[in-house]
Amino acid sequence: MMPYEARGTDATIITGRIHMDTSTLAGIIFLVVGALVLLSELHTLTIYLLAVAAGLFAAGGLALAGGGLTADFALLAIIIILGLPIAHWWRRKLKNRASEDISQDDIGNKITVVAINGPHLRVDYRGSTWDARLADDAIAMPSVGATCTIARRDGNTLFITP
Repeated sequence: MMPYEARGTDATIITGRIHMDTSTLAGIIFLVVGALVLLSELHTLTIYLLAVAAGLFAAGGLALAGGGLTADFALLAIIIILGLPIAHWWRRKLKNRASEDISQDDIGNKITVVAINGPHLRVDYRGSTWDARLADDAIAMPSVGATCTIARRDGNTLFITP
């Protein structure tokens, strides 16, 4: 027996090198990618990435348990295919009228145009500069310094009328 050799495990350490079978390596890769996808989900808060992360974690667990690569990918696909509709349903269930009302509480407020770049405007609103567009393309472009009214908001973009 060599000085750094461990017997009876999938990973064998021999003189500082780790030798793994493909199932163990695939399991580690699935788990690491699953963790990265989960971190991305925490950043984006879309809920859909939770289904992908769950599939990657399940495939990683199966791979570490000795499942073949085909079974790992099949389990990954099944969980993602079943998980995405569940995530979509869950996301719709989490939406509520109060949060939508809060996001639309800007309607009717006044803004000041500070810059124009083609169809895109920069406006001063609530002490900061926002992206804005005209609510209707038929409306004449306001000039810099003009006061306009917010017609609606989509994310961080204000749609305005003169």
